[in-house]
Amino acid sequence: LTMGGEPTFVSDENLEGAEWNYAAMAPGGDKEKRRYALQLRDLLSEQFGLNGPFYLSGQGKWYPGEPLPRWAYYSVWRTDGHPLALSRPEKGRPAEPSDAMNLLSALCKRLGLDQEFAQDLYEDPLALLRTESGLPEDLKEYTELEDFSSLERNRALRLLEKDLSISTAAVLPIAYEPMFKRWSSSLWKTRRSRIFLFAGDSPAGLRLPLGSLGSGMRSVHMEDPTELTANLPDPDSLRSYRGKYTLKDDAGRDPLHVALVAEVRNKTLYVFLPPPSSVESQLSLIAHLEACLEELDVEFEWEGHPPPAHPALQHLSITPDPGVIEVNLQPSRSLAEACNITETLYRAAKDVGLTTQKFLIDGRPAATGGGNHVTLGANRTLESPFLRFPGLLPALLVYWQRHPALSYLFSGLFIGPTSQAPRVDEARIDTLYDLEIALQELYGLDEKDSELRPYMIDRLLRHHLVDLTGNTHRAEFCIDKLFDPGSLGGRRGLLEMRAFEMPPHWKMSCVQQGLILAILCMMRTDPPSPELVRWGIDLRDRFMLPYYIRQDLQEVLDDVTAEGFDFSMDLFEPFFEFRFPLYGEVEYGGVKLQLRMALEPWNVLGEEAVAGTTSRAVDSAVERMQIELMGDVAGRYRISCNGFEVPMQQVASDRAIGGVRFKAWNPASTMHPHIKAHSPLLFSLFDTFNEKYVAGCSYHISHPGGRSYDTLPVNALEAESRRISRFSGDYCPKENTPPIAFSNPEFPCTLDLRLAEVLHPSFTDH
Repeated sequence: LTMGGEPTFVSDENLEGAEWNYAAMAPGGDKEKRRYALQLRDLLSEQFGLNGPFYLSGQGKWYPGEPLPRWAYYSVWRTDGHPLALSRPEKGRPAEPSDAMNLLSALCKRLGLDQEFAQDLYEDPLALLRTESGLPEDLKEYTELEDFSSLERNRALRLLEKDLSISTAAVLPIAYEPMFKRWSSSLWKTRRSRIFLFAGDSPAGLRLPLGSLGSGMRSVHMEDPTELTANLPDPDSLRSYRGKYTLKDDAGRDPLHVALVAEVRNKTLYVFLPPPSSVESQLSLIAHLEACLEELDVEFEWEGHPPPAHPALQHLSITPDPGVIEVNLQPSRSLAEACNITETLYRAAKDVGLTTQKFLIDGRPAATGGGNHVTLGANRTLESPFLRFPGLLPALLVYWQRHPALSYLFSGLFIGPTSQAPRVDEARIDTLYDLEIALQELYGLDEKDSELRPYMIDRLLRHHLVDLTGNTHRAEFCIDKLFDPGSLGGRRGLLEMRAFEMPPHWKMSCVQQGLILAILCMMRTDPPSPELVRWGIDLRDRFMLPYYIRQDLQEVLDDVTAEGFDFSMDLFEPFFEFRFPLYGEVEYGGVKLQLRMALEPWNVLGEEAVAGTTSRAVDSAVERMQIELMGDVAGRYRISCNGFEVPMQQVASDRAIGGVRFKAWNPASTMHPHIKAHSPLLFSLFDTFNEKYVAGCSYHISHPGGRSYDTLPVNALEAESRRISRFSGDYCPKENTPPIAFSNPEFPCTLDLRLAEVLHPSFTDH
């Protein structure tokens, strides 16, 4: 078993920037994000003590609505102690335009390929003229804009200053043919006299005119990750990986659409690696290129496609995500190793100016917002415990579904059916019924059964572990990379657990990882029966309150403790204080009234037209609070909130719990625009023996003095002062009208002030 993760960080200085709140890349801020990412990658490689890591910049994900694809910075290394990168890119003379072709010519000579296969690449003057004709007269106005809308104009202006007759990039189609044990290439021919790139700012390797090469295409053998061995050739063998046989008719064969590109930008030679067909061929190509680069003695950088996953390779990558920087960590093989990696990462992030915690405008603590997904698997695909033991994943699903605390305690602010990681019972009404049928089949499979096929687990569970739209990636348990029979990249034996938010301290992260491993061991030795719980409205009522989440978590800790793992509730107190901060408390005659933050799911609103496109906003206008009454043994007191009685549930002889849903603010798009914000919230103790109010407190959604904050808190002290200023313990009603009580069978534990106002429109606050 191995465990990896995807921690996320934010800037410790720039709190207001779009790239640290909602945008993956933002004008003016993307350079700052890149600087953080490169510093963190280099520092982690140093502190992990890596021997000859291979640094590469590649293209990350590209989502609809984003004008540019995201970037990704990789650090790849070998686990057998051999260096992967034998040459350091920061050494060498400044690159010249001719160095691109010189590098590919040297590689052709080294691999025995025809020199004519290496061809120059040019920027397309026709595309430039079309762009130039659309430029406005006042060019200065647009070149000074820091906006993505000016990218095309600025790119055209930069190209106008260059001599387009000079090639600064070259291409070499290349692939390794295992059948013939040789490197192969082809000659690219187009209807135009030269090979022109598509217009754009991306590296030349991403702008190749592959559609101009004709309909014929030579297929490339792709390596199956399930067939990989655990060993790799040593570096000297990789440099001699030239092939034993040659073919003389490469020029007459169908063109290869896989190509190596060399490009000179900013006096640096960028080597764009093609998509890899196998691990050994990619590493061999890198080794041969390093030998050629040593002869050129030029400053260079690697970009393009990193080496694929392999049991003898490890890698970490850093990429932008909305509002955060995401770090994809290398997997660890023990909890001790996982904790060491986690501590090293947190400390390195702090050293470069990144942090793990933010504060909301009202001072409440919040995580980074990017998540801290946990990935479970193995060193090799078929060694994954989820493939070796087909009942393990179903047992984990059942146990997680039975304990909502595992889904809600460690998650972020955004929960519910449209969140990034919804529970299996939050999507459709009939989900559990259909899922149980699949679980029964998986429980019946024996790991020694000769009829078992790894893809059966994927086929049986794939269409159940989805969100409302059918997205398999946005699910609490993501099996996209477990064993997808239709995708080589999806056969990794990995389970991704996505309902984990970024904890503020590395020890909290280690506690999370330890609990996951303990539950996994328990599922292997003592799996539960495949019956799922129909929680129904309890998920939106009881389990939104921290008291019931604590109660449910205690059952989990009792289970793992019975299996020999010593987990106490004390380990999880920081999670409760972080997830459910105390707003305030008031005491009267030995009775204590306490207010604490609770959970509230956010709903996605209907699609609306925004700035020429469509958008679906999230309604975060409603919040929830837990009210706890302690010391009322005789059941003497009733709790009033803005004149309505809070439905308190007796959970012990001297303790009662209730919840209040209220509208915190009124955004432009919201589900109930006719309901104003409930500010302030006035809580009071009504003495039923004497029929009068005896004590109370008030909670203001915003600053009680009317001050409006337009910036986020700069540190924890300012955030705490904002929270404190919103609570006052000296409120008590002057009139003694009993609170209005009404039953709400859908939410028996919660007072919804929105519904209360609708049912009692003539009621005025006392």
